Amino acid sequence: MSATKRFLKRLIVSNQGRPRKIAIDKLGSYRVAHRELMPDVIHDTSQYANNKAELSHQPTRARERGVRRFKSIDQAQRFLSVHAVVYNH
Repeated sequence: MSATKRFLKRLIVSNQGRPRKIAIDKLGSYRVAHRELMPDVIHDTSQYANNKAELSHQPTRARERGVRRFKSIDQAQRFLSVHAVVYNH
């Protein structure tokens, strides 16, 4: 519990104030610390809210599923780099 409070306090200091929304997993100690330290901030616990990097790469992941048959990473990268130009049009 105290580690979670320290984490959220550090979050507040690093952001120069309270954030409008935080996306953390559904750990019970997060809910308690959130309620005590910043009850007015939205606490998003939806399934993929905490994974912005993965969500931004969804088109790339779809293309990677199609290139699993390549023998090496270099061959797949060459394929993706050529087709990325066409994909943007």
